[in-house]
Amino acid sequence: MDLSEKFNVESHFILRVSKSLNFLGKCCLISAYWYNPEFLDMKVGTQDSDTLVIEQALKKREELKKQFKKEGTNINPLVLMQLPDEKSNLISKKDEVIKILKDKFKITEESGKLAVWLSEEKTENLANIEKNDDDAEVLVFKQAIALGWDCPRACILVIFRESKSFTFTIQTIGRIMRMPELKYYSNYEELNKGFVFTNLPNIEITEDYAKDYVTVYESKRDNTKYKNIELPSLYLKRQRERTRLSGEFAKIFVNTATETNLKHKINLEPSKVVSPIIADGKIVDIDKTGEIEHKGQIEVKLNEAELQQRFDKFIYDNCSPYAPSDSSDRMKTAIYQFFTQKYKLKKFDPRVQRIALGKENVQAFVDIINLSKEKYKTDVVKQINEKREKKEIPKWEVPVIISYNSRYKRESHSSSIMKPFYTRKPSQPEQLFMELLDDSNKVEWWFKNGENEIKYFAVPYKDENGVERAFYVDFIVRFKDGTIGLFDTKSGMTAKDAKYRAEGLQKYLRKNKAKKVWGGIAIESHGSWRYNDKEKYEYNLNDLSSWKVLEI
Repeated sequence: MDLSEKFNVESHFILRVSKSLNFLGKCCLISAYWYNPEFLDMKVGTQDSDTLVIEQALKKREELKKQFKKEGTNINPLVLMQLPDEKSNLISKKDEVIKILKDKFKITEESGKLAVWLSEEKTENLANIEKNDDDAEVLVFKQAIALGWDCPRACILVIFRESKSFTFTIQTIGRIMRMPELKYYSNYEELNKGFVFTNLPNIEITEDYAKDYVTVYESKRDNTKYKNIELPSLYLKRQRERTRLSGEFAKIFVNTATETNLKHKINLEPSKVVSPIIADGKIVDIDKTGEIEHKGQIEVKLNEAELQQRFDKFIYDNCSPYAPSDSSDRMKTAIYQFFTQKYKLKKFDPRVQRIALGKENVQAFVDIINLSKEKYKTDVVKQINEKREKKEIPKWEVPVIISYNSRYKRESHSSSIMKPFYTRKPSQPEQLFMELLDDSNKVEWWFKNGENEIKYFAVPYKDENGVERAFYVDFIVRFKDGTIGLFDTKSGMTAKDAKYRAEGLQKYLRKNKAKKVWGGIAIESHGSWRYNDKEKYEYNLNDLSSWKVLEI
């Protein structure tokens, strides 16, 4: 895939919708959604894309306000402006948007026309914003506002280009789905529509709601049953050089660029970097998946701030498999050093960004980045000892609270210490074991463990290469006799491959005998549960004579 294809794929807009919208009532819903209407006939001029979409959204707001007035109603249409996620260290979009609104359109918090709803900032005029005749004309927000908020006068949504694929959830589109007076308008058809203005090049509709991105459930430890268990646990953190680029990357990049003669491959006067924007799109059937129908695209030249954002995005996208949040600065430094050494350009010179992002050059830079990452892996990562940073937790307890996204489902388990209990596709052995624990009159409570986080319980073990690892056992069980069971459910090949984990668990149990702990790898066979508590683990499906029957 070349870079032009990469950008089109990764920066397009994904609209995730649900097919169960009937609960809103069809008579109350927007009839269609228009995306960047009449953009193809527009004279763009020298405006940057952010200003362009803001200007067109506010222009449409004024048109709708006049139409509402002619209908004899005092509805003041609200424009929602959704800010992108800033986790990728991009330039703050909030400051840019608020500056554009103030300087070009005189929309400010002081005038009462601007409202802000962010986790770190909420303006005082939010109290009445849901009223149809409220003075606020623009609400700046992030994803979080989508939860449990309703403002039917909001009929225009502005979405800015993000650092990665944008996910538009059912909660967000729900903000511009409702009719302000719960009726259709026969004289002005536009009042029955929703409008989206965006500087994204494409928009795609896919089924289902973006369930991985929002925390919607919480489970709490039942402290009426719980008493501290104080189990020793550990957490192993990967060494930084394995997950992020270090300062060595810049040297490797410059050397690789020199060896491959990058200087003679790039064009110092490349084509102007532009932003393609979807034009004249329309959705009538919100349940229909796929890319939305649109007549074409327009191209807008990037201003300096947008160029910086595009460059940051380019860096962010090309950091994998290293963490972008920790590696992007290293990669940018490497590219700037190359231009400083070869062309005497100063660090942060915008010409560096224009040259690197020019369509004649961008693939060459991607190739050098990939070659440099391979060299970094060989020269730096593989030379690091596999040993991880270890943090010992002398007195681990079941977490007081655990948050889940909506891919988790609630299940009824009477003996679970976490109330309510949420799970995400448990294996068959796990499901059967939870039923066994619930039916037992010897079990006081049980905890379904998680993994890879310091809040979950783990025991140390050494793998086949002698490298220390962390084993997150499936279940911690408190029995009524005061003992604590540590069990990990297996079946088939997973049971066969459990040798090193099983032996590590038994070593832990013997070392902490004073804690009244017992257990091992557990399997279900012919209607009975068996567990292995031997120091040396063996598994033979046809001979389980060394495995004890689990009588609970």
